[in-house]
Amino acid sequence: MNFSVLVPEGTTNHDDPKLVCVLPRWHDYIAFFFTNYVAHAATLVAFPGQSVSESIAYSLAALLLPASGILRVVRLFFLRPGMVRDPLRRAARAGALCMVLKKAEPPEPPAPTPGKRVAERR
Repeated sequence: MNFSVLVPEGTTNHDDPKLVCVLPRWHDYIAFFFTNYVAHAATLVAFPGQSVSESIAYSLAALLLPASGILRVVRLFFLRPGMVRDPLRRAARAGALCMVLKKAEPPEPPAPTPGKRVAERR
C-alpha cells in the first residue's frame, strides 16, 4: 500500500522509508537538557559515611553546576579502591576508615590524706 503524508518543512527520512525525522521544537531542547541534568545528578558517587542531607546537597550542586562532581570522580579514578585485595587498604582508599574511641571516664577525685578532714559540699 502506498500513501502520502503531509509533514512539516525540514522533515527527512535519511533514506529509510520507515523513518520520519522532524525538526525539534523549543520544548524538545528543554526536555533533553532537563533529563540529562537529572540523570547526571542521580548517578553521583556517594562516599562511605555520607549522610542523606549531604547526598541531596551534592545532587543539587550537580543540577546547578554540572561540573561540580568531577573532583569526586577523578579521586576515585586515581585511587581505584576496587582494585585492591586487602580489605583494610581498600577501605583506606575509599575513605571508609573510622576510629572507635572509648568514652573518657571522668578522673576520680584524689583520696583524702589521713589526719585531714575533707569538707563536704552541700
